[in-house]
Amino acid sequence: MNSDSPDTIEPRIFADVRRNEPPLSAELMESMRARTLADIDADRGVLANIRAWPTARRRALLLGVLAAVAIAGLTGGGTPSLVIAFTAISAVSLFASLRPIHRPEAPLWMRIALPTSAFAVAAGSALVMPSGDASVGVALHCFLPGLGVALAIVGATWIIRRDVLRFAHIAGAAGAGLAANAFLSGRCPLAPQLEHQLLGHASIVVLLLASAWAFGLVSRRIL
Repeated sequence: MNSDSPDTIEPRIFADVRRNEPPLSAELMESMRARTLADIDADRGVLANIRAWPTARRRALLLGVLAAVAIAGLTGGGTPSLVIAFTAISAVSLFASLRPIHRPEAPLWMRIALPTSAFAVAAGSALVMPSGDASVGVALHCFLPGLGVALAIVGATWIIRRDVLRFAHIAGAAGAGLAANAFLSGRCPLAPQLEHQLLGHASIVVLLLASAWAFGLVSRRIL
């Protein structure tokens, strides 16, 4: 065999690297061992069992929660077309938030399109409505229950998510905000009004996306 073949070059390279590295101390080795054992012990219980489910099952569970939110919206006597539209786009975002960790990272266009489309749909649907009540107090009657729905979706996503990929929290936030808008589109007691939709409905998407971006900046996982 040629001495410069790939089979011999690669071991030599790694051997050179190992020779140039300082040896690991006994304290460091013990610390690494203790940390590994602690991680193994922590990965037990109900949450660990759920997160060990196949991705398809975990996605189905999350979409089932979204379907329950959509049904609650559709039975409220509001605007069915908006409920369905928000639910459909929310499903895409939530589906993407559980991307398997062994798959290549989502392409850049998807990482930009999901949060952008969530904001555009939530705000755009309000901009086509007539002007009306701009009262913050009235808006809170929708904002607070809508935020509760969104946080429930965020919680469900956290329960079944294995690892936070680089943009998973942003996709999850977009999906949760749109799910809240789906619920409110069917349950809002007011006639469609521009100001109320922006303050009480679309603002939930903005809040969640801003929070997700802030988390991403802190955790260095943005985009």
